[in-house]
Amino acid sequence: MKIIKMARGRGKTTKLIKLAKKQGAILLVHNYHEKSRLVEVGKLQSWQVMSYDEALGHGLKGFHNPVLIDELDSFLLRVLGLQCIGFSFTPKTPC
Repeated sequence: MKIIKMARGRGKTTKLIKLAKKQGAILLVHNYHEKSRLVEVGKLQSWQVMSYDEALGHGLKGFHNPVLIDELDSFLLRVLGLQCIGFSFTPKTPC
């Protein structure tokens, strides 16, 4: 699992885009506008990026690709409806 922790505007999403291309992963982004922007500027193909709502609705069914999540705290807020103030995890692969 890759963890990218950087200040706003310092290239987190760019790093995730590069990783998505390298790994054949799907990038989940905050909203449809951000998805459209990434596809328009040619950063990713339309199948490589989904908004949170698309992914939570039905978008990931049938996919076997790994997933990258841009702004995990925002994703968890969308899923849980509550602010996440911490988490733990056990990586299957070294970080």
